[in-house]
Amino acid sequence: MDKQPVDDGIEKTSFHIKCHRKLIRNHLVDFAKQYWQRCVVTSVSVFGLLWLAIESLSYLLRFDFSGIRVAVWSASISLLASFLVCLWRYLCYCPSGIDPGDRESRRLAHLQPAKWESRLAKRLLEQVFSRHEQRHAGILSSREFVPPSVVIGNWDELKEWSDLRLAGFRRVLEVSQNVLIRDFLPLMMAVDDDGKADLDDILRAADSVDRLYSSIIEFERGAQAIVLPERMETLAPLFTDWSDPIRDGIRQLIDLLEQISNIDINSDEVQDLSFVIKMDSSKQMADCVSEMGRLDSLGHL
Repeated sequence: MDKQPVDDGIEKTSFHIKCHRKLIRNHLVDFAKQYWQRCVVTSVSVFGLLWLAIESLSYLLRFDFSGIRVAVWSASISLLASFLVCLWRYLCYCPSGIDPGDRESRRLAHLQPAKWESRLAKRLLEQVFSRHEQRHAGILSSREFVPPSVVIGNWDELKEWSDLRLAGFRRVLEVSQNVLIRDFLPLMMAVDDDGKADLDDILRAADSVDRLYSSIIEFERGAQAIVLPERMETLAPLFTDWSDPIRDGIRQLIDLLEQISNIDINSDEVQDLSFVIKMDSSKQMADCVSEMGRLDSLGHL
């Protein structure tokens, strides 16, 4: 993986990727290792029930249904039934860390079809984005209660608080760049010599984005927690929605995963993929800094 910084908040990254899928023979090996004992036990149980039913029917109808042919058919039905039951359990298995109610994620994580890494990561990331976006919208539209925690009494206190918020945003932006650009794709793709990814790495990458978004939510809540004097209340909207470029970076990452998912699965060649994710300062923050500077030059409020 090669990284080239382009500008503040912008980084161009390129890496090699090869589509991976779990082969049928690997599934058969795993199925045999995990379920051969259960298949034997189930087939014996089914055969016992069938034979009991046959003997009961023979007794009631006064007709002998026993014999080699009936036994062979009973054994065959027992084996087939036990195989189908165990196969169904194997196909419906839910790996650790995956929501059992999410059938598509469960299928991608367990059966690992072509491009399962990017498809699963994209699905998990979309779920994180959708869940937090709803709450973020609720905060900005005053549909979530945020208790006041900071009371601003004068201009100097507001300037000190805004400087602290600006420093906090820069720190959140740096963390976002590390998580989304420098960490997520290496964890998600596990780019190495054999081109394979690990499910635990994908789940860990998605969880890191989930924690990042939670931090963004808390950062936005901070702007709703201040109490300004009446003469300064018009400045309050300038301190909100600074996280838009970070959320847009997550959208760009989802689009990138879609791009990876569209790679030709019939090609055995290693694919070269390059991308640019931009996360710079938000317009809202720039407007706030500009307005605060203008008011400061006028001698406060």
